[in-house]
Amino acid sequence: MSDQKRPLSADDGPFVPSGEPNQLPAGEVFKADVDTWYNLNVHYNSRGGNPTTGLMYPLAGNPSTSFYEYMVLGGSPSGLPVAKFKVESMGGPDGWEKWTLDNGNVLSLKATGWVYRSSEYPIGWKIVDNQLFNSYWGGAVGSEWRQAFVPDCIYMGNGLPPFTCELVPAP
Repeated sequence: MSDQKRPLSADDGPFVPSGEPNQLPAGEVFKADVDTWYNLNVHYNSRGGNPTTGLMYPLAGNPSTSFYEYMVLGGSPSGLPVAKFKVESMGGPDGWEKWTLDNGNVLSLKATGWVYRSSEYPIGWKIVDNQLFNSYWGGAVGSEWRQAFVPDCIYMGNGLPPFTCELVPAP
């Protein structure tokens, strides 16, 4: 998902799930408790390329902010609190989970693979071998710093340098 292949786009539509979901990748699967609120703790590269650790945040809360519904790492430039969510089974044999944020939105993807929060279009998520996967886009989720024509942040998406992560109980 390089700048040339999948730029962030203000008019990027949602990914609309259709067909059968992918199989869960082989590996050690994190078992979440459905009664626990979680934060996603991520080990990624900072803007300068240095290893760092941070939590997942919503970019902004106001629709007048470009890309406000995208999910970012290391802090919200708008000062929003860390993303907090519960997991619930989506059924089926593969064990995918819907991640529902505390505002009722679900974690989902844009059509180009960027991670965002949506009021519709739930897809499955799961941490396998400390990498985040979803039920429709191949490969682990990664992150990349962007600043040109978008708010200066580390964005999450598929096809980017992958990160490792874990769910931690929210305070």
